[in-house]
Amino acid sequence: MEDYYAEDIVQIENSDAPIQGKTRLLAMEVQNFEGVHAVETKLSDCVIDEATASVWGIMTIRFHSKKLGKKRLEEAFLQKWKDGKIIYQRFFYKQYLDDI
Repeated sequence: MEDYYAEDIVQIENSDAPIQGKTRLLAMEVQNFEGVHAVETKLSDCVIDEATASVWGIMTIRFHSKKLGKKRLEEAFLQKWKDGKIIYQRFFYKQYLDDI
C-alpha cells in the first residue's frame, strides 16, 4: 500500500462515504489488521484496461477475526491508476460469510 497508493487516493467501500488520502487509508487498514489473527487473499479474476488505466477484479479474502472467528469475504473491485499509483478504488461486497 505504501508503494502503490497515491497520496490523494480515494477509496469507497460499497456505498459508504469516500475515504480520502493515503495517510487516512493506511491508518484504517492498520486498525483492520489489528483485529485479525491471519488473512489470506486470493485473486480469482482480473481485467486490466491500459486504455483507461483501470483494473477490475474479483477476490476472496479469508480471515480469522479476533471477534468474529473465521470469515470469508467475496469482493469485486475497481481501481484507477495514474503514474504507477492507485488514485481511486472501490470495493463491492455483501456481508461476511462463515468460512467454509
